[in-house]
Amino acid sequence: RRLQATFVVVQVAVTLMLVVAGVQLLRSLERARTADLGFASERLWSARVLLPSGRYVEPAQQHRIVEQFLVEAQSLPGLDAVAISSDPPLAPGWQTLYMVEGQADQGGENPFAEMNRVSPSYFRTIGVSMFRGRDFLPDDRPDHPRVAIVDQAMADKAWPGQDPVGMRCFIPGPSWKEHPLTVVGVVPTLRVYGHGLAPRNAQIYLPESQSPVRSFYVVAHGRVGAAGIENGVRQAARRLDTDIVVTDARMMTDRIGDTVTSLRLMSTLAAVFAGLALILATVGLHATIAYDVAQRLRELGLRLALGAEPKTVVAMVLRKGLRLTGIGLVVGLVAATALTQSLRSVLVGLEPVDGWSVCTALVFLTTASGLACWWPARRASQLSPLEVLRRS
Repeated sequence: RRLQATFVVVQVAVTLMLVVAGVQLLRSLERARTADLGFASERLWSARVLLPSGRYVEPAQQHRIVEQFLVEAQSLPGLDAVAISSDPPLAPGWQTLYMVEGQADQGGENPFAEMNRVSPSYFRTIGVSMFRGRDFLPDDRPDHPRVAIVDQAMADKAWPGQDPVGMRCFIPGPSWKEHPLTVVGVVPTLRVYGHGLAPRNAQIYLPESQSPVRSFYVVAHGRVGAAGIENGVRQAARRLDTDIVVTDARMMTDRIGDTVTSLRLMSTLAAVFAGLALILATVGLHATIAYDVAQRLRELGLRLALGAEPKTVVAMVLRKGLRLTGIGLVVGLVAATALTQSLRSVLVGLEPVDGWSVCTALVFLTTASGLACWWPARRASQLSPLEVLRRS
Protein backbone atom coordinates (compact mmCIF):
# COMPACT_ATOMS: atom_id res chain seq x y z
CA ARG A 1 0.00 0.00 0.00
CA ARG A 2 2.81 2.41 0.82
CA LEU A 3 4.44 1.75 -2.53
CA GLN A 4 1.13 2.36 -4.30
CA ALA A 5 0.59 5.57 -2.36
CA THR A 6 4.10 6.75 -3.24
CA PHE A 7 3.48 6.11 -6.92
CA VAL A 8 0.24 8.10 -6.76
CA VAL A 9 1.95 11.03 -5.03
CA VAL A 10 4.73 11.07 -7.63
CA GLN A 11 2.22 10.87 -10.49
CA VAL A 12 0.19 13.77 -9.09
CA ALA A 13 3.34 15.86 -8.53
CA VAL A 14 4.65 15.27 -12.05
CA THR A 15 1.22 15.94 -13.52
CA LEU A 16 0.90 19.26 -11.67
CA MET A 17 4.37 20.29 -12.79
CA LEU A 18 3.56 19.55 -16.44
CA VAL A 19 0.09 21.12 -16.32
CA VAL A 20 1.47 24.34 -14.80
CA ALA A 21 4.21 24.48 -17.43
CA GLY A 22 1.72 23.74 -20.20
CA VAL A 23 -0.70 26.44 -19.07
CA GLN A 24 2.16 28.93 -18.72
CA LEU A 25 3.44 28.18 -22.22
CA LEU A 26 -0.02 28.30 -23.79
CA ARG A 27 -0.78 31.65 -22.13
CA SER A 28 2.63 32.93 -23.20
CA LEU A 29 1.98 31.82 -26.78
CA GLU A 30 -1.38 33.61 -26.82
CA ARG A 31 0.19 36.79 -25.44
CA ALA A 32 2.96 36.58 -28.02
CA ARG A 33 0.41 36.27 -30.83
CA THR A 34 -1.54 39.30 -29.65
CA ALA A 35 1.38 41.45 -28.49
CA ASP A 36 1.71 44.92 -29.98
CA LEU A 37 5.00 45.06 -31.89
CA GLY A 38 4.69 48.79 -32.47
CA PHE A 39 4.19 48.54 -36.24
CA ALA A 40 1.47 47.33 -38.60
CA SER A 41 2.48 43.89 -39.92
CA GLU A 42 -0.69 43.07 -41.88
CA ARG A 43 -0.18 43.24 -45.67
CA LEU A 44 3.43 44.31 -45.09
CA TRP A 45 6.01 42.69 -47.35
CA SER A 46 9.81 42.94 -47.36
CA ALA A 47 12.73 41.67 -49.43
CA ARG A 48 16.47 42.20 -49.46
CA VAL A 49 18.02 44.06 -52.39
CA LEU A 50 21.72 43.59 -53.26
CA LEU A 51 23.49 45.96 -55.61
CA PRO A 52 26.03 44.35 -57.96
CA SER A 53 29.58 44.27 -56.67
CA GLY A 54 32.05 46.60 -58.36
CA ARG A 55 29.35 49.11 -59.18
CA TYR A 56 27.66 51.86 -57.19
CA VAL A 57 30.79 52.24 -55.07
CA GLU A 58 30.42 55.94 -54.30
CA PRO A 59 27.76 57.06 -51.79
CA ALA A 60 26.25 59.43 -54.37
CA GLN A 61 25.83 56.51 -56.82
CA GLN A 62 24.25 54.37 -54.12
CA HIS A 63 21.75 57.06 -53.20
CA ARG A 64 20.91 57.73 -56.83
CA ILE A 65 20.11 54.08 -57.61
CA VAL A 66 18.02 53.84 -54.42
CA GLU A 67 16.03 56.92 -55.45
CA GLN A 68 15.45 55.47 -58.91
CA PHE A 69 14.45 52.13 -57.43
CA LEU A 70 11.91 53.81 -55.14
CA VAL A 71 10.41 55.73 -58.08
CA GLU A 72 10.00 52.50 -60.05
CA ALA A 73 8.57 50.59 -57.06
CA GLN A 74 6.14 53.32 -56.06
CA SER A 75 4.63 53.23 -59.54
CA LEU A 76 3.67 49.54 -59.19
CA PRO A 77 -0.09 48.87 -59.09
CA GLY A 78 -1.61 47.62 -55.84
CA LEU A 79 1.00 49.16 -53.52
CA ASP A 80 -0.06 51.76 -50.97
CA ALA A 81 3.45 52.67 -49.80
CA VAL A 82 7.04 51.62 -50.50
CA ALA A 83 10.22 52.44 -48.58
CA ILE A 84 13.73 51.16 -48.07
CA SER A 85 15.42 50.26 -44.81
CA SER A 86 18.85 48.92 -43.99
CA ASP A 87 17.50 46.90 -41.05
CA PRO A 88 13.70 46.58 -40.88
CA PRO A 89 11.95 44.51 -38.19
CA LEU A 90 12.86 40.81 -38.16
CA ALA A 91 16.08 41.45 -40.13
CA PRO A 92 19.61 41.15 -38.71
CA GLY A 93 20.23 44.42 -36.87
CA TRP A 94 23.22 46.75 -36.89
CA GLN A 95 24.36 48.10 -33.54
CA THR A 96 26.41 51.22 -33.03
CA LEU A 97 27.74 53.33 -30.20
CA TYR A 98 26.23 56.75 -29.75
CA MET A 99 27.26 59.70 -27.65
CA VAL A 100 25.14 62.56 -26.42
CA GLU A 101 26.46 66.06 -26.95
CA GLY A 102 28.06 67.24 -23.74
CA GLN A 103 28.54 63.64 -22.58
CA ALA A 104 30.79 62.41 -25.37
CA ASP A 105 33.87 61.43 -23.34
CA GLN A 106 32.62 58.46 -21.31
CA GLY A 107 35.37 55.97 -22.12
CA GLY A 108 33.89 52.53 -22.71
CA GLU A 109 30.56 53.38 -21.08
CA ASN A 110 28.85 54.80 -24.16
CA PRO A 111 25.51 53.10 -24.83
CA PHE A 112 24.58 51.11 -27.92
CA ALA A 113 21.68 51.67 -30.28
CA GLU A 114 20.15 49.73 -33.16
CA MET A 115 20.92 51.85 -36.24
CA ASN A 116 18.56 51.83 -39.20
CA ARG A 117 18.98 53.89 -42.38
CA VAL A 118 15.63 54.53 -44.02
CA SER A 119 13.89 56.51 -46.75
CA PRO A 120 11.43 59.32 -45.89
CA SER A 121 8.37 57.12 -46.39
CA TYR A 122 9.54 54.31 -44.09
CA PHE A 123 7.46 55.07 -41.00
CA ARG A 124 4.30 55.64 -43.02
CA THR A 125 4.86 52.32 -44.81
CA ILE A 126 5.12 50.30 -41.60
CA GLY A 127 2.27 52.19 -39.92
CA VAL A 128 4.26 54.06 -37.26
CA SER A 129 3.22 57.55 -36.16
CA MET A 130 5.60 60.18 -34.85
CA PHE A 131 5.42 60.87 -31.13
CA ARG A 132 7.09 64.26 -31.53
CA GLY A 133 8.81 66.24 -34.24
CA ARG A 134 8.82 65.42 -37.95
CA ASP A 135 9.62 62.61 -40.35
CA PHE A 136 12.57 62.65 -42.73
CA LEU A 137 12.14 64.91 -45.75
CA PRO A 138 13.53 64.86 -49.30
CA ASP A 139 15.41 68.02 -48.29
CA ASP A 140 17.56 66.03 -45.83
CA ARG A 141 20.45 65.92 -48.32
CA PRO A 142 24.14 65.16 -47.74
CA ASP A 143 25.02 68.86 -47.95
CA HIS A 144 22.42 69.75 -45.30
CA PRO A 145 22.84 69.38 -41.51
CA ARG A 146 22.72 65.74 -40.50
CA VAL A 147 19.53 64.64 -38.76
CA ALA A 148 18.22 61.61 -36.90
CA ILE A 149 15.02 60.18 -35.48
CA VAL A 150 15.23 58.33 -32.16
CA ASP A 151 12.86 55.99 -30.39
CA GLN A 152 11.25 56.73 -27.03
CA ALA A 153 13.71 54.46 -25.19
CA MET A 154 16.71 56.44 -26.45
CA ALA A 155 14.94 59.75 -25.73
CA ASP A 156 14.27 58.69 -22.13
CA LYS A 157 17.81 57.45 -21.62
CA ALA A 158 19.77 60.23 -23.33
CA TRP A 159 17.59 63.21 -22.41
CA PRO A 160 15.45 62.23 -19.38
CA GLY A 161 12.75 64.76 -18.63
CA GLN A 162 13.61 66.87 -21.68
CA ASP A 163 12.24 67.31 -25.18
CA PRO A 164 14.76 65.46 -27.38
CA VAL A 165 13.77 67.33 -30.55
CA GLY A 166 16.61 69.69 -31.34
CA MET A 167 19.11 67.83 -29.15
CA ARG A 168 22.30 66.53 -30.72
CA CYS A 169 24.23 63.27 -30.55
CA PHE A 170 27.15 61.62 -32.34
CA ILE A 171 27.84 58.26 -33.95
CA PRO A 172 31.56 57.38 -33.98
CA GLY A 173 33.20 57.43 -37.41
CA PRO A 174 35.54 59.48 -39.59
CA SER A 175 35.47 63.12 -38.45
CA TRP A 176 32.42 62.31 -36.33
CA LYS A 177 32.84 65.39 -34.13
CA GLU A 178 32.32 67.58 -37.18
CA HIS A 179 28.99 65.91 -38.06
CA PRO A 180 26.61 65.93 -35.10
CA LEU A 181 23.16 64.46 -35.56
CA THR A 182 20.26 66.73 -34.70
CA VAL A 183 17.18 64.88 -33.45
CA VAL A 184 14.16 65.93 -35.51
CA GLY A 185 11.62 63.34 -34.34
CA VAL A 186 10.72 60.66 -31.82
CA VAL A 187 8.94 57.38 -32.63
CA PRO A 188 7.72 54.46 -30.48
CA THR A 189 10.13 51.70 -29.53
CA LEU A 190 9.53 48.81 -31.93
CA ARG A 191 9.84 45.12 -31.06
CA VAL A 192 12.20 44.57 -33.98
CA TYR A 193 12.99 40.98 -32.95
CA GLY A 194 9.37 39.87 -33.00
CA HIS A 195 7.25 38.49 -30.20
CA GLY A 196 9.81 36.47 -28.33
CA LEU A 197 12.46 39.08 -27.54
CA ALA A 198 12.17 42.59 -26.16
CA PRO A 199 14.39 45.28 -27.75
CA ARG A 200 17.89 45.04 -26.31
CA ASN A 201 18.98 48.57 -27.19
CA ALA A 202 17.63 51.96 -28.08
CA GLN A 203 16.83 52.61 -31.75
CA ILE A 204 18.15 55.43 -33.92
CA TYR A 205 17.18 56.13 -37.53
CA LEU A 206 19.23 58.00 -40.13
CA PRO A 207 18.02 59.22 -43.53
CA GLU A 208 19.38 57.05 -46.33
CA SER A 209 20.15 60.21 -48.32
CA GLN A 210 22.77 61.21 -45.72
CA SER A 211 23.99 57.67 -45.01
CA PRO A 212 23.66 55.59 -48.23
CA VAL A 213 23.73 51.78 -48.26
CA ARG A 214 24.93 49.13 -50.72
CA SER A 215 22.40 46.53 -49.64
CA PHE A 216 19.00 47.24 -48.17
CA TYR A 217 15.50 45.92 -47.69
CA VAL A 218 12.54 47.15 -49.66
CA VAL A 219 9.41 47.32 -47.52
CA ALA A 220 6.00 47.56 -49.18
CA HIS A 221 2.42 47.77 -47.97
CA GLY A 222 0.03 46.57 -50.62
CA ARG A 223 -3.40 45.35 -51.56
CA VAL A 224 -2.07 42.45 -53.66
CA GLY A 225 -0.58 39.14 -52.58
CA ALA A 226 3.05 38.39 -51.82
CA ALA A 227 3.67 36.89 -55.27
CA GLY A 228 2.29 39.97 -57.01
CA ILE A 229 4.43 42.34 -54.94
CA GLU A 230 7.54 40.23 -55.47
CA ASN A 231 7.10 40.02 -59.24
CA GLY A 232 6.53 43.76 -59.49
CA VAL A 233 9.58 44.63 -57.37
CA ARG A 234 11.81 42.26 -59.36
CA GLN A 235 10.66 43.85 -62.62
CA ALA A 236 11.32 47.32 -61.20
CA ALA A 237 14.86 46.25 -60.22
CA ARG A 238 15.55 44.72 -63.66
CA ARG A 239 14.47 47.90 -65.40
CA LEU A 240 17.27 49.72 -63.57
CA ASP A 241 19.98 47.06 -63.64
CA THR A 242 19.63 43.40 -64.56
CA ASP A 243 22.33 42.50 -62.00
CA ILE A 244 20.40 43.80 -59.00
CA VAL A 245 19.42 40.82 -56.84
CA VAL A 246 16.11 40.67 -54.95
CA THR A 247 16.10 37.89 -52.36
CA ASP A 248 14.53 36.79 -49.07
CA ALA A 249 11.07 38.03 -50.09
CA ARG A 250 8.38 37.30 -47.48
CA MET A 251 5.31 38.74 -45.84
CA MET A 252 6.03 40.31 -42.48
CA THR A 253 3.39 38.15 -40.78
CA ASP A 254 5.34 35.05 -41.86
CA ARG A 255 8.55 36.46 -40.44
CA ILE A 256 6.78 37.26 -37.18
CA GLY A 257 5.29 33.76 -37.05
CA ASP A 258 8.78 32.28 -37.17
CA THR A 259 9.66 34.05 -33.91
CA VAL A 260 7.15 31.94 -31.96
CA THR A 261 7.87 28.60 -33.66
CA SER A 262 9.90 27.27 -30.74
CA LEU A 263 7.33 28.55 -28.23
CA ARG A 264 4.52 26.90 -30.22
CA LEU A 265 6.42 23.58 -30.31
CA MET A 266 7.16 23.72 -26.59
CA SER A 267 3.52 24.54 -25.82
CA THR A 268 2.28 21.62 -27.91
CA LEU A 269 4.68 19.14 -26.33
CA ALA A 270 3.91 20.39 -22.82
CA ALA A 271 0.17 20.09 -23.46
CA VAL A 272 0.53 16.53 -24.83
CA PHE A 273 2.72 15.35 -21.93
CA ALA A 274 0.48 17.08 -19.39
CA GLY A 275 -2.56 15.32 -20.86
CA LEU A 276 -0.85 11.93 -20.75
CA ALA A 277 0.36 12.53 -17.20
CA LEU A 278 -3.15 13.56 -16.12
CA ILE A 279 -4.62 10.37 -17.57
CA LEU A 280 -1.99 8.21 -15.83
CA ALA A 281 -2.42 10.02 -12.52
CA THR A 282 -6.20 9.72 -12.67
CA VAL A 283 -6.07 6.03 -13.53
CA GLY A 284 -3.43 5.37 -10.88
CA LEU A 285 -5.40 7.17 -8.17
CA HIS A 286 -8.60 5.38 -9.17
CA ALA A 287 -6.87 2.01 -9.09
CA THR A 288 -5.30 2.70 -5.70
CA ILE A 289 -8.58 3.77 -4.11
CA ALA A 290 -10.48 0.87 -5.72
CA TYR A 291 -7.88 -1.59 -4.39
CA ASP A 292 -8.08 -0.01 -0.94
CA VAL A 293 -11.88 -0.34 -0.98
CA ALA A 294 -11.58 -4.00 -2.01
CA GLN A 295 -9.20 -4.66 0.89
CA ARG A 296 -11.53 -2.95 3.36
CA LEU A 297 -14.80 -4.57 2.27
CA ARG A 298 -15.33 -6.32 5.64
CA GLU A 299 -14.64 -3.12 7.60
CA LEU A 300 -16.89 -1.00 5.42
CA GLY A 301 -19.67 -3.62 5.48
CA LEU A 302 -19.54 -3.78 9.29
CA ARG A 303 -19.70 0.02 9.50
CA LEU A 304 -22.79 0.05 7.30
CA ALA A 305 -24.34 -2.82 9.27
CA LEU A 306 -23.79 -0.91 12.51
CA GLY A 307 -25.65 2.09 11.12
CA ALA A 308 -23.00 4.19 9.40
CA GLU A 309 -24.45 6.58 6.85
CA PRO A 310 -23.44 5.96 3.21
CA LYS A 311 -22.15 9.55 3.02
CA THR A 312 -19.82 8.79 5.93
CA VAL A 313 -18.35 5.87 3.99
CA VAL A 314 -18.00 8.09 0.92
CA ALA A 315 -16.17 10.70 3.00
CA MET A 316 -13.80 8.05 4.42
CA VAL A 317 -12.82 6.84 0.96
CA LEU A 318 -12.54 10.33 -0.52
CA ARG A 319 -10.43 11.49 2.42
CA LYS A 320 -7.68 9.03 1.62
CA GLY A 321 -7.65 9.81 -2.07
CA LEU A 322 -7.62 13.55 -1.54
CA ARG A 323 -4.92 13.23 1.11
CA LEU A 324 -2.65 11.53 -1.42
CA THR A 325 -3.60 14.19 -3.95
CA GLY A 326 -2.79 16.98 -1.49
CA ILE A 327 0.68 15.58 -0.77
CA GLY A 328 1.32 15.27 -4.50
CA LEU A 329 0.15 18.84 -5.12
CA VAL A 330 2.53 20.23 -2.50
CA VAL A 331 5.47 18.34 -3.99
CA GLY A 332 4.32 19.30 -7.49
CA LEU A 333 4.16 23.01 -6.63
CA VAL A 334 7.81 22.96 -5.61
CA ALA A 335 8.79 21.11 -8.79
CA ALA A 336 6.61 23.39 -10.95
CA THR A 337 8.28 26.49 -9.49
CA ALA A 338 11.72 25.15 -10.38
CA LEU A 339 10.60 24.13 -13.88
CA THR A 340 8.94 27.45 -14.74
CA GLN A 341 12.02 29.33 -13.52
CA SER A 342 13.98 27.50 -16.20
CA LEU A 343 11.40 28.64 -18.78
CA ARG A 344 11.85 32.32 -17.92
CA SER A 345 13.61 33.10 -21.20
CA VAL A 346 10.68 31.90 -23.36
CA LEU A 347 7.77 33.29 -21.35
CA VAL A 348 6.24 36.39 -22.95
CA GLY A 349 4.56 38.85 -20.59
CA LEU A 350 4.40 36.39 -17.68
CA GLU A 351 6.32 35.90 -14.46
CA PRO A 352 7.89 32.44 -13.97
CA VAL A 353 5.45 31.80 -11.10
CA ASP A 354 2.12 32.93 -12.52
CA GLY A 355 -0.74 32.76 -10.02
CA TRP A 356 -3.45 32.29 -12.64
CA SER A 357 -1.63 29.36 -14.24
CA VAL A 358 -0.96 27.70 -10.88
CA CYS A 359 -4.59 28.12 -9.72
CA THR A 360 -5.89 26.76 -13.02
CA ALA A 361 -3.66 23.70 -12.74
CA LEU A 362 -4.63 23.12 -9.08
CA VAL A 363 -8.36 23.34 -9.80
CA PHE A 364 -8.06 21.11 -12.86
CA LEU A 365 -6.01 18.43 -11.11
CA THR A 366 -8.05 18.52 -7.89
CA THR A 367 -11.25 18.08 -9.91
CA ALA A 368 -9.77 15.16 -11.84
CA SER A 369 -8.56 13.55 -8.61
CA GLY A 370 -11.96 14.01 -6.97
CA LEU A 371 -13.67 12.32 -9.91
CA ALA A 372 -11.13 9.47 -9.83
CA CYS A 373 -11.93 8.85 -6.15
CA TRP A 374 -15.68 9.35 -6.44
CA TRP A 375 -16.53 6.15 -8.29
CA PRO A 376 -14.85 3.75 -5.80
CA ALA A 377 -16.29 5.81 -2.92
CA ARG A 378 -19.79 5.61 -4.39
CA ARG A 379 -19.51 1.85 -4.87
CA ALA A 380 -18.33 1.48 -1.28
CA SER A 381 -21.38 3.41 0.00
CA GLN A 382 -23.72 1.06 -1.87
CA LEU A 383 -22.32 -2.13 -0.38
CA SER A 384 -24.83 -4.59 1.07
CA PRO A 385 -23.70 -5.52 4.62
CA LEU A 386 -25.13 -9.05 4.28
CA GLU A 387 -23.38 -9.58 0.94
CA VAL A 388 -20.08 -8.38 2.40
CA LEU A 389 -20.35 -10.65 5.41
CA ARG A 390 -21.31 -13.60 3.20
CA ARG A 391 -18.19 -13.01 1.04
CA SER A 392 -16.03 -12.81 4.15
